[in-house]
Amino acid sequence: VQDRVIEMGRRLRSTDTQFLLVTTPAPHKLKETSEFFGVLKQEGLFFKGFVINRCWSFLAKAQPENDPYW
Repeated sequence: VQDRVIEMGRRLRSTDTQFLLVTTPAPHKLKETSEFFGVLKQEGLFFKGFVINRCWSFLAKAQPENDPYW
C-alpha cells in the first residue's frame, strides 16, 4: 500500500499532471478556490488555470425546485 501512495504522490507532482480549478463567481466560492490554489502552490503541484462558470439569471429561474444539482 505504501508503494502505491508514494507512486501517487510522484504522479501528482509530475509535470504531466496539472490542476484546473473550476468555480463560480460567487464570493464564497472564489475565496474557497483561492485557498485551494494556495494549497496547490504550497504542495508543489502544477496549476494549469481557472475556469469561472457563470449561471445566467434566466437559467436560474428555470431550475427545477427539487433538483439541487441543476
